[in-house]
Formats: sequence, C-alpha cells, structure tokens
Amino acid sequence: MFTKTYYKADFGKKSSSVYFSEDEYKKLNEQLANFNSEVDALNYMDLQGWEFVNSTALKDADNVYLLRKRIKP
Repeated sequence: MFTKTYYKADFGKKSSSVYFSEDEYKKLNEQLANFNSEVDALNYMDLQGWEFVNSTALKDADNVYLLRKRIKP
C-alpha cells in the first residue's frame, strides 16, 4: 500500500517583512500538494526561482528543505 506524501511551504512567523502575499502563499502550497515526489516538488520550486540551501532528515523520515528566493528591490 502506498501513502500520499504532502509538500508545503512554510514561511515561518508572519510579519510585515514578508515579501509574499497570502494569495501567493496559498497558490504555492496548492501547487506543491499536487506533486508525488520530493524531486518533482524541488524542481518546481527551482523553476519558480527558489534556490536550494540545505536539507535535514528528521527522525520520523520527513525531510526539511531550506530554500531561498532573492527578491529584487
């Protein structure tokens, strides 16, 4: 039996310094929910301008990826 894996973006605490609107955040998470593999999700993020920084494997077999996106002033 296969289980569905879920991917989502987490921008941390909300503050006035966040450069993404709530709509952009929701759209990104809706897109990530459609992927069946981490590689597909990471490739999508790369195409959206995100850069891989680091990854961590957690005890419960989850992986956490740190990505960044440079914002033009």
